[in-house]
Amino acid sequence: MAETVILAPRNPVPPNSHLRGTVLANSMRQVEERGLIDAYWQTLAPEHVQAMRELVATSWVPVEVALAHYQAMGALIPDPAEQVAIGRESAARVQNAYIETLLRAMRASGAGVSMELVLAQAQKVFDRVMIGGSAAVYKTGMKDARIECLGTRMVQAPYFRNGWQGWFESSLGLVTRRVFLKQIAEMQTAERMAFAASWV
Repeated sequence: MAETVILAPRNPVPPNSHLRGTVLANSMRQVEERGLIDAYWQTLAPEHVQAMRELVATSWVPVEVALAHYQAMGALIPDPAEQVAIGRESAARVQNAYIETLLRAMRASGAGVSMELVLAQAQKVFDRVMIGGSAAVYKTGMKDARIECLGTRMVQAPYFRNGWQGWFESSLGLVTRRVFLKQIAEMQTAERMAFAASWV
């Protein structure tokens, strides 16, 4: 099957400048629940400690602060599988209510729900939590797609990539019985990450 575009990337891709404080506030909640808060403050780069201590969930946090946070989280929780699991947990708390709203709107419109229609909304989902950057989605098979996140330096942190894998697994799991995601290492750059997604 020839690859087709579900969602084209923005052109040009605007650089990601900020992340929604809600995402980081939830991450800090997970730090506290795991009893890691003292170790976190010792691990976080000193120049970003004040910004994280003064974090407001409704604010927009500079990407430099967010990247430092994810780098600290990776040092505290180095197991990739646990990072993915935390991402699933985060999606359930932060993102999935919005996805469920999208699904209800699709059903109410009479259009029905399909994975392709949901994936086509990826930019709207990104824009809720990021300023700048871009989503892109390509259909690569009958029940396969490639999801890309472009224009953000946060992808340099493995914790961020693994966490977002968990986000996608959890949110897309609302659409289908089972979903599988794998990071595409050869497409990884300093400002891009990509996932191969399959579902049944």
